Amino acid sequence: MANRFLALMDKRGQRSLELLKRLYRAASKRVHPDAAAGANPDGQPAADKSSASFLVIRQEYEEALAILNAETAQPWNPGSWTQGSQQSGQKPPVRHSARSGGARSGGTKAGTTHTMAQAEAGQANRDHAGNNARASADTHASTRTAAHAQVHAQEPETLRAFREACAQLGSDIRAWDHDPYRWKPSAQTVTELLLLAHALTPGRLETERACLETVLAALLARRAELARYPGIMTRYAMLYRAFSAWSLWRNGGDAVDHSACRTQLVDLENPTVTLVRASAIQDVTDAFPGAASFLRIAWAIPGNEL
Repeated sequence: MANRFLALMDKRGQRSLELLKRLYRAASKRVHPDAAAGANPDGQPAADKSSASFLVIRQEYEEALAILNAETAQPWNPGSWTQGSQQSGQKPPVRHSARSGGARSGGTKAGTTHTMAQAEAGQANRDHAGNNARASADTHASTRTAAHAQVHAQEPETLRAFREACAQLGSDIRAWDHDPYRWKPSAQTVTELLLLAHALTPGRLETERACLETVLAALLARRAELARYPGIMTRYAMLYRAFSAWSLWRNGGDAVDHSACRTQLVDLENPTVTLVRASAIQDVTDAFPGAASFLRIAWAIPGNEL
């Protein structure tokens, strides 16, 4: 399915971060579960349909944002032929049609045979280009993995241990499709992660680290209560995707993975949509920006200064 935000920007003939954010804000205001018509005054969740629509819009926004950032870092060639074919000097196959004229069946048959030969040649060219592209992608992935391993080897032991624990958590999250309704980490996993966080920054970032502890502890002890508020569960889904993108980037990922991780964390620090105030979960709502800030600093992800 086409990304609605990319389609709207292409229709306007402009792809920019500013336009994407305007389109996202307009779409989210219409379907956000905590701001939709019918929400209760005490902060109870709106209809499940509204929550599902918002999650879809959010996912498409993040996908469009990652693509925009990747295009900015490495401009995309809009040509319809593959980059591998262009580099190898191949030309796109020319489509030929059979000559008309039912009376001259021999000419028609020859034309059809020629068309089939051209189609087979075109398919062979496309297969060759695809193989070249896959081989090139594998080479780049191996190079990135080796480069990442060199960087990891230079990290202090406490920092490396924390980042590796976060990457493992991201892998576990990805297996459950980043869904906080279906999966939560074990108490042992959260405890070990928080102990590593304490060892990582003794005497520093105490407020942000406490926020991370609040967010993770609430996910373990209060998930049934939190599940009544689709808005806060959307925040957890964003946090899950941040861990997942970090895991991909940590293990040899590319600029798209890095950009996706940054997008999640920056948006959690500076949310575009304000949640309905609900005193029962206010401590968790207020803790997300600090938790995201701690992870962004610990993972050395740039903030919103770009």
